[in-house]
Amino acid sequence: MLPSLLFAQTPPASEIKPVFLSRDTIQLNGAVSPISQLDTLTQRIVLFKRQQEVELHYNEGVTALSEKRNKQAVEAFGKVIVLDPNFIKAYSGRATAYYELKDTTKCLNDWKQVVARDSSHELAHLAMANIYFVQNKREEAEKEYTKVVKINPNNAKAYFYRGEIRFENAQYKEAITDFSKAILLDSANGSAYNDRASAKRRLLDYKGAIADYSQAIAIQPTSAYLYSNRGSAQVKLNALEEGIADFSLAINLDPKNFLAYNNRGNAKFEKGDFAGAIKDFDKTIELKPDYAYAYNNRASAKYKLNDLKGSLEDCNKAISLNKDYGYAYLNRGIAKELLRDQKGACADWKVASKMGIKSAETYLNQDCE
Repeated sequence: MLPSLLFAQTPPASEIKPVFLSRDTIQLNGAVSPISQLDTLTQRIVLFKRQQEVELHYNEGVTALSEKRNKQAVEAFGKVIVLDPNFIKAYSGRATAYYELKDTTKCLNDWKQVVARDSSHELAHLAMANIYFVQNKREEAEKEYTKVVKINPNNAKAYFYRGEIRFENAQYKEAITDFSKAILLDSANGSAYNDRASAKRRLLDYKGAIADYSQAIAIQPTSAYLYSNRGSAQVKLNALEEGIADFSLAINLDPKNFLAYNNRGNAKFEKGDFAGAIKDFDKTIELKPDYAYAYNNRASAKYKLNDLKGSLEDCNKAISLNKDYGYAYLNRGIAKELLRDQKGACADWKVASKMGIKSAETYLNQDCE
């Protein structure tokens, strides 16, 4: 009987210990060889072991990621990708680990690898959009959010963030459409109500804005900025008492909210409570000493109480903080005129006029040569 040669050329599977150099190349018994050049049985054994290694390293990566060992996760998923360059979950896992490591460049590159292999991968497009958004690449972000909603028309986050971009681009009607879609899909999104309200304010729809701010407040009743925003819309409708009440609620929730003090001061000014306005502007300046607008606002209130020197000092301070603040030059000119400094007044009005303050031109024409 002749000895069998079938298995004599191929060692047992337990003795085949390949070192994978890439998906298609191994080192076996010290020799580098393409897998395709191995005999059929050895190929099968090697491919089986390759799949085992893929699963082993992938599970290592998943475990490391869940345990916040992100560097180890990157390493493990990287080994998977060497063995199987088309393993999408390995790219997405490594992208997540890179994100946790705050390496957005490598994170983005891995998500690009995902979409190169699956152009309809919703999570990858959403992640890419979010990275572009953080990187202030708004145009690229908007394109990716648009891809997301085409893949999944029910993705509320994509509509919301695309609405944010369109709001920034002064596309208020388009932003409202996106925020409305986000709200339809997620009615508990208080930020979407707030931002839709802000877009409505830009379109002078103050009643609509107040309604949306109220919805946002019902969802987030302890958010100071929501009351402050609603108060600003109330003032635009000359509902001064309601506006003051909202600013007061904002201040109660956040006593360091300098904008709420400033806005309440403006509402009190409009109401004719100049002393009360000054107190609020004082508090604004205490909280935010470099806020030029508060000095100018206080200057206006002091002028109303005939404190011309105090008004002049506040205008000087506002201009020192913001040399391009046209209204501060206008108001300083008014104070100077009443303090008998006509030349100085005309000089200030001239500056204000060049900055586009129309009322300064009136003063120049009436009172200056």
